[in-house]
Formats: sequence, C-alpha cells, structure tokens
Amino acid sequence: MEPVYEDDPFNSAAFESFGIPYIYPYQRLVVSNIIEALSEGEETEPFRHQIVILPTGSGKTLCFTLPAAFTKGLTLIVFPLLSLMADQARRMESGPFPAVILKGGQAPDERESVLKKIENNQVRFVLSNPETLQTEKIRSFLKQQKLEHIVIDETHTVSEWGDSFRPAYLKMGEIIGDLSPKAVTAFTATASSVVLQRVTDIIFSGREPHIIAANPDRTNIYYSVIPVLAKARFLSLLCRRMPRPILIFCSSRLETEKTALNLRISLNEKEIFFYHAGLSREEKKKTEDWYFQSKNGILTATCAYGMGVDKADIRTVIHNSLPGSVEAYLQESGRGGRDRKPAVSILLYSPEERIKWQTHKDPLYKKRFETLIRYAENNKLCRREQLLRYFNAEPEDCDLCDCCREETVPYPQEVPFLQSFFRTGSFSFGTRETVLILKGLNTPSVKSKGWNHLPHFGTLQDWEMEDIEEMLRNGILSGLLKLNRFPIAKNKIFLRNWRDPESGRGGKAFFP
Repeated sequence: MEPVYEDDPFNSAAFESFGIPYIYPYQRLVVSNIIEALSEGEETEPFRHQIVILPTGSGKTLCFTLPAAFTKGLTLIVFPLLSLMADQARRMESGPFPAVILKGGQAPDERESVLKKIENNQVRFVLSNPETLQTEKIRSFLKQQKLEHIVIDETHTVSEWGDSFRPAYLKMGEIIGDLSPKAVTAFTATASSVVLQRVTDIIFSGREPHIIAANPDRTNIYYSVIPVLAKARFLSLLCRRMPRPILIFCSSRLETEKTALNLRISLNEKEIFFYHAGLSREEKKKTEDWYFQSKNGILTATCAYGMGVDKADIRTVIHNSLPGSVEAYLQESGRGGRDRKPAVSILLYSPEERIKWQTHKDPLYKKRFETLIRYAENNKLCRREQLLRYFNAEPEDCDLCDCCREETVPYPQEVPFLQSFFRTGSFSFGTRETVLILKGLNTPSVKSKGWNHLPHFGTLQDWEMEDIEEMLRNGILSGLLKLNRFPIAKNKIFLRNWRDPESGRGGKAFFP
C-alpha cells in the first residue's frame, strides 16, 4: 500500500520507515511540535513541553519514533515496566532506528556495550526507567551525550505510583532538569484533571505544558457490567462463550494465580497462565512471548500487564474486580481490540466491592472508587458517557454498551434460584446447612433431619463448596438474604423482601 499523499513528508517518512501509509491528524500535530522544538535555532517555548493524551491503540509510539526521520539527536524514553521496555525494544529491532536498554541488573560487559553504542552514536533511542536514571553514573553519562528529547510513557503512573511504591518517579522533574533536553513529551491514554495537575507538578516542575488530547473513547469496544454472587463460578462459564484471546484483570498476585488455576481445572485447558510483578524476568518473558503468539489463550494478570506487551488481537477483557481508578479501567479495557476490530470489556461486580468501598479508611481511595461504584450500579445511563464524563469528554455515539443496547443484567443469575430455594418449606437454614443441602452431601446430620429428601438437595452438586459459600455471603451482603440474629432462629438465613428490577414486584432491590 502506497502512502495516501506521496508529496506529504510525514506520510512519506512514516511509509518509508515503518510501512505506515497514513498518519492521523493528532499524530501529525504531536510530531510537528516535537520536530519544531528540536530544530536548530530559537526554541519554540509553547511546544517544548507536551502532555499527549491518546486512547490505547491510537499509535502513540509513532508520535515519538517518527521525529527520528527528521532529526539526528538522541531520545530517552522512560518506561514504568521492564516488560513494556522489552516489548518496545523488540518492535524497534525491525525498524530503521536502533535502540538500547539501560536497566538495573545488567552485567558489567552488557552495560559497557550499551554505553559504548550510545557514545559512538550507533543508536537513536535509549530505553530506561526512573530507578536507573537515579544512578549518578548513568545520569552523568547521559548528560554528556546531550539528549535532545525525553519521552515519559504511561505518564499517569507518575501520579498513581509515585507516592506509593515507585518514589523514583517523584525525582523525574529533577532528572529532566539535570539532563536539560530540548523537548519533553509525556504520553498517556487517560488522565483526569487531578492526574494532569500532579504530572505537571512532578514532570514539568509546575510549568504548564502544552496539552494535546484526543477523545479517550474506544469505539470498537463493547462495554458491559454483569452483577454476580458467585464470581469464580460465573467467570468459568463466561470464558466458555466469549471470543478469545481473553485477558482477565485481578486485584492481587494471589488472585491471578488462584483464578488461573481454577480456570485450568474447570475448563480442562492448559493454555491458561498468570502474570504479575512477583514473577522472575524469565517467567515474565516466557509468559509474554506465549500470550503474544496465542490465538486461543487466557491470561490472568494484575495491572503489571496493563502496560505490558502490545498484543493487538485480544478480543475479550474481563475485570474480575474493580480496578484502582477510572484511568486504570480505561487503560486496561483498552488492551482489547488494539487492531481496531471488535472487542468486549466486561466488569464482574459483586456486593463485596461496595462493602470494600464503604469500609475503607483512606478517603482518597474511597473518592477514586466512588465513580467506579456508580458506573457499576447505574444501568440506565450509557456506559461510555459515565466513563468519559470523568475526563470532561463525551462519546460521539454509542451502540456498543449494554445500556444503550438494552442488554443490561438487572440482577445476578443466581437470584431466582435463591428465591426459589429459600421459599421452599416453612423453615430456614444456616449457612453451613445450606451449603451441604445444595451440594448434595449425605452427611449424618443431613440424613437425620431428612434434608436429603428436599427438592433442592444436590441441585448444585457440580459446584465447588466455596462457590456456594460465596453466593450465600454475597446474597447476605446485597440484602437479598438476611442472617437472623434473634435467639429464636439465631444465625439462620431468611429471604428478604426483594424487588424484581424488571417487574417491580417485591420490596428491596438487589444492590442497597
């Protein structure tokens, strides 16, 4: 395919260097600003410092690599994750502009080889992370090379991680000031006004940068929220019918490992692996390489993968729990459909999420999660509109969310069953008793009380006991079920007065 405009220098350079026939208007704007800032002569102050906000999959890499076709200087790209660094280096290997990696843990001979290539002008890009740049020797060396351009990738991590487990990010403004590049460009897929201000304070030392922002909406992604009571069980059923490859985001390392193991057993498949920051470099690379090539695999991961390998053909992204922020949710859901083909983003939401939010002591945590809680529980307003409102943006149109298509799930699939079970007979059961009955276990206690003759005995015999327990626990948390504390029937579960969201019959809605 030939470039759309052969006499256009940007399209021609993109085609000759990367085989890309046409660049988008926002890419052209970013690239021209960088080139202008790096050109000889008087610097154009308004465009020396930029924050570029582009949706995941919009081609931000081209924004900071294409200027190399018009300039001769060295560019430093700062990444938050080693996996992201390695992925970028792999892609640059097939391009016209050589790159090297500076990271911690390099052997002396490897480090020496990298420094020599930089010193001899054999590379155009240096890929590194904040911790490595804090090393006095590295910083002194790079200062001598007279860097022209510094790129900060996934800049929202400066705000989200700098104050917690990545304090090196708080030194980036000092590092940039010491290296004195001609231009600094910060890239991110999403950023609220709070994050933008924090980035401005840390990266640009309070000087207002030029902001280029595209609408963060990904129009090829279908968004939906599914309320559940037994999350692990439902996830297994979901993975049987959703298009693959599938990426499942979890909130902790333990959850990723447990979820992957459960899916391996329930689906009877081997092509299911997990990914988190606790893995060794060799384990991460092995998992990244496998998933990058996989057409049918399932990967469970923490946010460590959210900015990892640039896999274009992920068809389904599932959040097994609420992410850390709206920014994180859009970033992570944006891992799907980077090839611009249809993809699905599903949030599994249980009552435990609301309880976790209500009982958390950190006010900042509660404020960030409040928007996501509202998003999960509001099935009347367009999902896109709810998410984009957070960034002062609006969807151009939406026919790709469960609300707009009137495909919302008003209550968990287990609710009618629980309603039927607890209305059977004139008695109630304790939690443990209910599990035994539903699982169909013929214990002496069950037999002596005749529970093995109940209509629902063994109805859930193919369920794991912990899934039944989770369903009951969430039924109580949601208000659907009530654990009676009165002496006459202490610790017995009763069905509460419940309202069917569709028919309007009953008393209490699913979510309080």
